Amino acid sequence: YVPALVYWIINLAGRYIDLFDGFGRFAAILALIIPFIILFLLDDKCNLAQKIFLCVVFYLIRWLPIEMMNEIGSFEGELVYDLELFTASITAVVIEFAVWYLIQYGVSLVLLYISIRILHRTYRRKKENLSWQELIMLLMPAGSLLLVRPIMLSYYKLWMDGIEKGTLESNIHGDIFRLLFCILSYLAMVVMIYFYQQIKDNREEEFLRHAIENQIEETHRHIERIEDLYDQMRAMRHDMGNHMTVIKGLAESGKDTELAEYIGKWKTSF
Repeated sequence: YVPALVYWIINLAGRYIDLFDGFGRFAAILALIIPFIILFLLDDKCNLAQKIFLCVVFYLIRWLPIEMMNEIGSFEGELVYDLELFTASITAVVIEFAVWYLIQYGVSLVLLYISIRILHRTYRRKKENLSWQELIMLLMPAGSLLLVRPIMLSYYKLWMDGIEKGTLESNIHGDIFRLLFCILSYLAMVVMIYFYQQIKDNREEEFLRHAIENQIEETHRHIERIEDLYDQMRAMRHDMGNHMTVIKGLAESGKDTELAEYIGKWKTSF
């Protein structure tokens, strides 16, 4: 809860406090780094790679639904602002603006909740130690998305500057390719985590299968050793019976010298 609160405060500051040019982008970097540091320190400084991955994933699945809804909002604006009602009434424009933003952030929150639920179900190894090789592999697609975000923000800022300076008259147009990019990026992250989980599960199942096969093989060898031991014991028992018969015969016939020699040889061989 502490990292979540810090994350929210930093994003709030970056969105509504215009301290200097580029503060929003600087706040976005802080919103990725500072909550991670707090989370790492509060959790006894353990599993660093796993926390980096989870923080980056949350950062992106929080941004992508909002970006999707922003793009849909551009299409929605183009559609409704051509209607006579909105060209003739400022009140209608204000109401539409407020209603759309409620819908936009409501849907974004629902998508964020669904995303986290999906990740909780598919990524069951959140508490395991993540190797640095695995972290690099998982962050390669996520890292490209981290770079795309400031590029898209620069594009929007350039457009808004053009509107403010009068070089552009129309608002930002909706772009189906930007929308598809956000959707495919969102799905790519979920699919990547799902298949990574499957690979880990398959490796664990393969390891367990080999362990069970080794245990079965060792059990078979142990049974063979015991059977060999039983065969030796049966042979010894048979030989013991023969020796006792010979000893009994020599004792009954009074051949003490032969009896002593036989017992000596038998003792040595035994």
